[in-house]
Amino acid sequence: MFAPALQAIAIACVFAGRGSGKPGVMTEFNAIAASVSNGSGLFGLTFDWTNWIPQLCTAFVRQLDECRRNIAFLWIATPLAYQLDMFGLTKIFRLDYYSYSPLNPALGSRVSPRYFYDKTQNYNINMTAYENVAPVHLSANFILCYASSFLTITAAASHVRDEVDGLDKHVKMMEAYPDVPDWFYLIFMGVCTAGALLISLFTPFNMPWWGIFLNILLVGVFVVPYGAIQAITGVGMYLNVVSQFVIGLLVPGQTVAVMAFKSWGTNNLIQAFALSSDMKLGQYLHIPPYALITAQFVATFINSLVATAACWYMMFNTGDLLGSTGWAFNMYQVFYNAGGIWGAIGPQRFFGIGSIHGTLMWCFLIGALCPLVPWLANKYVVKSRYWAMFNFAIFFQFAGPQSNQVYIVMPVLCAVFAQVYLFNRNKEFYQKYLYVMGAAFDAAAGIVSLVISMFSVAGIAYSGYWALNPNTDNVPLDYYCYPGADYNDWSCEYYLNMGENVTASGQSCV
Repeated sequence: MFAPALQAIAIACVFAGRGSGKPGVMTEFNAIAASVSNGSGLFGLTFDWTNWIPQLCTAFVRQLDECRRNIAFLWIATPLAYQLDMFGLTKIFRLDYYSYSPLNPALGSRVSPRYFYDKTQNYNINMTAYENVAPVHLSANFILCYASSFLTITAAASHVRDEVDGLDKHVKMMEAYPDVPDWFYLIFMGVCTAGALLISLFTPFNMPWWGIFLNILLVGVFVVPYGAIQAITGVGMYLNVVSQFVIGLLVPGQTVAVMAFKSWGTNNLIQAFALSSDMKLGQYLHIPPYALITAQFVATFINSLVATAACWYMMFNTGDLLGSTGWAFNMYQVFYNAGGIWGAIGPQRFFGIGSIHGTLMWCFLIGALCPLVPWLANKYVVKSRYWAMFNFAIFFQFAGPQSNQVYIVMPVLCAVFAQVYLFNRNKEFYQKYLYVMGAAFDAAAGIVSLVISMFSVAGIAYSGYWALNPNTDNVPLDYYCYPGADYNDWSCEYYLNMGENVTASGQSCV
């Protein structure tokens, strides 16, 4: 691979410089705004096509909403929340290597989330441990993630759009095939529900029996509004936050039960959307419904076996993979931390009346009201098609910190090129080849990632020429944001401050 370092370029660090402070401790500007791995990634660039190829075939209006959202939450709100010391966080996060970081979710408090777990009680809350450090603070970016989730929940439910429904020609052509009866889906749901009840009652998941039916009800309530948003815009919305919020209030302190409820609800909705999407594709391809459903169930069954086996192998046969620098596993850390926030500690202690973050509850009301603004403006002020470009359900859906914060500039430039320039200047290429080209790039990236992952997990060594790439075993990818770091290693002053006399590359500092 040529120049892997180009997958994330902290362009603001390049222009602002690294400063002259303590080695390993970035300047406040770099840590808050400029760094792509530890800060907000202001104007961060990426030449990794997996970050921007999906934008080739995504509706431009949707991408405008996403761009506005990411700029508002990541480049503006996150640094401001930290700089203005929202909820009294600034002094808490002044730690050496992660100094001033508003992003890293592992810094949700001065202690790791595992501190709150009682392993002898199925990872439920250890009240003595919690009371020793209460109240627990969340990082600025993590707070904004939850605020955006609260806004999205009600914004999606109240989203208003004037549409004229009608059957397209493909739906009418599919009427020639016999449809799968509703009782088939009901029987399958009954079997799955019975299995979920057995697992919940007779395994360490310990989810109450009524939690299964509450979960089904929750999915039933949100499948229509969230499904409508996804059908219109292509943006998926899920139940990860609302599900853990609801169950966390009902069974506080029960970590495993809360996270099981969250996982089941989130995946149920994902599977519902996946089935609906695939059935719609089957309509366009004129596949008989019985054949389509059979393929869906067989594929799902095989996938469940493969996914379970892969998960089991990753948990017990990967050695020190989690401690290596080659796998960031950010989302796994977020899930683990969520177990402490929503499961062990519980939403009542974090967001209840009188709590530090209690004001975030206003986000539910604000989210419900915002979608009415462009609808009312279009109806009673000035009629314009541009009002439809303000989709608050998408605008509020802030994903939070990724591995590197580089998902704004290049995706937008790619979208402008594909959805504006090509659409207007070369419509024949746009219609014939753009989607196929995007799928080819996507498939290539997936195959290469799978092969490299299998090699790494299996311990198969391979050599490559990593041109222009820093030694990420010793220094961060954006090493140029840190004082005392160079292309290969930290300075001796850094190691001496750490109490070591030899650098990672073997140079003596005595």
